[in-house]
Amino acid sequence: SYCIIRFVSFYYFLFSFRARKSFKEYWKIIRPGIGFWSRQWQTYSQINAFSQNLIDRSLQRMHPPEKGLYFNYTLDGSANDFNDIVERNQQGTVVISSHVGGWNMAIRFFAQLPTSKTITAVMYGIANQYQHHSQAENKMGKSEIIHFNESENTIIRMKNQLSTGNVVTVMGDRPVSQSCELV
Repeated sequence: SYCIIRFVSFYYFLFSFRARKSFKEYWKIIRPGIGFWSRQWQTYSQINAFSQNLIDRSLQRMHPPEKGLYFNYTLDGSANDFNDIVERNQQGTVVISSHVGGWNMAIRFFAQLPTSKTITAVMYGIANQYQHHSQAENKMGKSEIIHFNESENTIIRMKNQLSTGNVVTVMGDRPVSQSCELV
């Protein structure tokens, strides 16, 4: 699948003007010193990485929930440190993440950690619109996804999760409305 997706990624690199322009602007800001060809390569690589992530999400979604995660993970020290911090923190933990990567797989992974805490992901959108999470997360009872545009009490729910020592995660790289400002 990864081999085939390279061709699809190259197609989007060539013909998706908006995506290409956005990625190029990103690389101009992040690494202003790189040249034109390096920026082109970084743009293509980013599109390809996103495409691979979509394949990984699909595989995980098709995998039977009772068998756990499809992918085997090797945890480095930072994952264990995170788990220790979450366990020790009585006030709750706020995690600000980016949209890059398989955050839905990360939620499922967190739900399998040996912790008594729960994780609440706060998102913008319509519940189950893209089936971002499988029923397995809800069956485990250790994770929840709430949509702040559909509920008036989202802030209260977040506060309750934090006051009971749980984890609340939000995506810090997504605007909540059409009007956003680059700083």
